[in-house]
Amino acid sequence: MLRSLWFLFHILVISALLLWAGTHPGTMTITWYNQHITTDISFILCGLYIATLLLLSAHHIWENIVRMPAALKRTRINALKTKHVNEISSGLAALAAGDTSRAQRHAKAALKTQPHAQHSNGLLLLLQAQIALKQGQTRQATSLFEALSKDPQTGFLGTRALLQQALADKQYDRAKTLTDNAVKTAQKSPC
Repeated sequence: MLRSLWFLFHILVISALLLWAGTHPGTMTITWYNQHITTDISFILCGLYIATLLLLSAHHIWENIVRMPAALKRTRINALKTKHVNEISSGLAALAAGDTSRAQRHAKAALKTQPHAQHSNGLLLLLQAQIALKQGQTRQATSLFEALSKDPQTGFLGTRALLQQALADKQYDRAKTLTDNAVKTAQKSPC
């Protein structure tokens, strides 16, 4: 739509220039190194307009060439972020289905794209902790849940998992401490 309007604008400008030059006839003489060039004013105006369009087009092409590396980098980073989130989602789905080996494969694939997707760190920790818990590695799961509880976006999930572990192990003092910390964190939370 905008391109057609822009093209229509060019046609109108050329038509207006030609109309003006037709109603105001005249010639122009250019002297350069003993050379005399005499031409009609409408020809000069059209030539100037075409030269301006060519310069603007060249400038537009140059800008696109200069911006291309940054655009390609953004595209690559966005693709990695998307792959990272998809791997975590697939891992959580596999975990929900009870397939820990497939969940672990997805967690490893998500870990490969981790440096480019800092926003999903908490979800990856949650996936890894749940896998460790399903495989009976409670110490590793506890350390991952503790790391998860320090993440500002998913801290409550980590605290909740630690609370469940403390209650299952009948560590009521630790459960009370975790509950108190969760309440303090929830009160500071903007949500």
